[in-house]
Amino acid sequence: MTLGEKIRYLREVEGSLRGLNRPLTQQELMKGIQTETGKTISQSYLSQIEGGKRPHMTQSSRTLLARFFKVHPGFWLTTPRATTRNWPPTCAPPKVSSMSGCSRAPSVSPAIPR
Repeated sequence: MTLGEKIRYLREVEGSLRGLNRPLTQQELMKGIQTETGKTISQSYLSQIEGGKRPHMTQSSRTLLARFFKVHPGFWLTTPRATTRNWPPTCAPPKVSSMSGCSRAPSVSPAIPR
């Protein structure tokens, strides 16, 4: 989920929670932030984030939006897509240290001598 998708999603949830039966508009979000936190964020900044033109937020914006939506600031961070090259293995983990019955053993890096 992109940063913009997360904000749009939370605007939808917040609109429902406030009994609007619709998403908060960006303008309503701006006014709500100002009313509830005393700080401001611009509508054009929100629009750029939601539209994908600005893929990252400043720390202060992350904190401000997290406070307003009551989510952890880490919610805004995106996780890299997992690679499937070596995971998941094609068999269950061994019960002992043996890999018998496994069609593919996990790759292990050789130790670097000191």
